[in-house]
Amino acid sequence: MSFENLGKDARACLGVLSLLSADSVPSEMFMVADPSDLPESLAFCTDEFSLGEALEELTHHALVRKNIEKDTFRIHCLVQSEYRARMDDRQEQFDAATKLLLRKFPGECENKYDDDEWILYEKYIPQVLALSKNYADSQTKPNPLKASMDFVNLVNAA
Repeated sequence: MSFENLGKDARACLGVLSLLSADSVPSEMFMVADPSDLPESLAFCTDEFSLGEALEELTHHALVRKNIEKDTFRIHCLVQSEYRARMDDRQEQFDAATKLLLRKFPGECENKYDDDEWILYEKYIPQVLALSKNYADSQTKPNPLKASMDFVNLVNAA
């Protein structure tokens, strides 16, 4: 299957997934109620039907697997690597993944390690670590990824 045959929204999802942890990406990460500050490439995330179609396209072509019980996605590391190698818009996808993740972390609070937030951190810390690793790996290659203030805030929040 050629990645170019995927729809625009499915490619945007795949771009984000290719930068995150290969296992257990929470499907809720893509669910966005407020479109403000969201890149145009992720506008479909505000519509549950459009988001569902994009993710269904990826599962239909066996590029990702859905764990219905845990409501997570898994993407094979070879699919991630191949898609990253072919991405023309790596910076845009990196920024999109950063914005999606940043929305999932709570704002500053007195106790950063609130018991109610442990589950949230357990879900999203692996994603932040994978995104950070992709950033670090890119620094030794041509056209390295640039860290935005959102990325700095994300790493700080995590």
